[in-house]
Amino acid sequence: MVHWQASGSLIVVRNGLLVKSSSGHCRQHDSWDAERARSNGIRFSVTDLSEPTARNLPTIVFERVAISVHDAQHRDGSGERRPIPDDVIDNIVANLHRWQYICYKELQISLDDMALVATEATRSALNVDELRHAIETNTVWKLTCLPKKTEAVYGVFGIASSLTYAEGLVMDLGGGSVQLSWIIAKDGRCDTSHETAQSLPYGAAILTKLLAEEDRHVLKSRLEKEFKVAYEALDLPDEIKEKIASGAGVNLYLSGGGFRGWGHLLMSLRKLPKAECSGYPIPLINGFSATGPEFFDTRRVGRIPDYHQIFRISKRRAQQVPAIMLMVDVLREVLPEIRDVHFCQGT
Repeated sequence: MVHWQASGSLIVVRNGLLVKSSSGHCRQHDSWDAERARSNGIRFSVTDLSEPTARNLPTIVFERVAISVHDAQHRDGSGERRPIPDDVIDNIVANLHRWQYICYKELQISLDDMALVATEATRSALNVDELRHAIETNTVWKLTCLPKKTEAVYGVFGIASSLTYAEGLVMDLGGGSVQLSWIIAKDGRCDTSHETAQSLPYGAAILTKLLAEEDRHVLKSRLEKEFKVAYEALDLPDEIKEKIASGAGVNLYLSGGGFRGWGHLLMSLRKLPKAECSGYPIPLINGFSATGPEFFDTRRVGRIPDYHQIFRISKRRAQQVPAIMLMVDVLREVLPEIRDVHFCQGT
């Protein structure tokens, strides 16, 4: 069991690299510096951890670099996974150098308080040791690969940072992997399980590739078997078990770019009562909710004529919609009765 209190620093990472500073000084703020190489780009951010706003994790600096660690391993078009190319490694190191300078010289964050952590896209790379050597030789950071279960737990913490209360199942769909766990978060305390949290190598980018190579029905059958094993391995607390047994259904909390994209598609279909506009005037995904039947209605989403025309659906995300749809179909068969689905920005 993992307990997280609202005070202190919070780490949430997905599919890549993270640099973290939990006790550094950023001008007049305690700060948290993060760099993440996700499947569709590297994110740099500095978060203010000073009181009284630490619970909200306000961002001081945010930047995205268009380096896809996942795509770099598949860019030759052969369908086979390749080592991260030398030019991509050089580009990663160069951007780390730049961010190192910004944090230390411009923001006065102590380099001693930073840590560099890798998740799925980097962790599973064929030449991760080569990347690690390049980083550790040319920067001040040491690269540590997060275990899969730890990555899943951090995804839970990201949801805890998005909502004031949560109780139910948790999933995080990135580009390279998907996490499955549970959460009970209330009164500034977040409980989950470190030992049984699940991480599977079926992110939106990976599933898109698999769909192009395999028969959908065969792939769906295989995924259902693997997700059923993963779900049954969860050490669900009694509170959640009782709701499942009663038939009342449990809540499902979602984060990650893949699920957020699905949420924006559902939001575009929502008809607002007595609204003068056709959609949400401020379409924020954090806090958007749908019923279980709405969430699982893939046929309705499939009738949207052009996914890319929907707010926050990029061309890349639009290409992944069939893979996300497959994931939703799998979850319908594997998960217990879902009452409501809550979408979270995470971190």
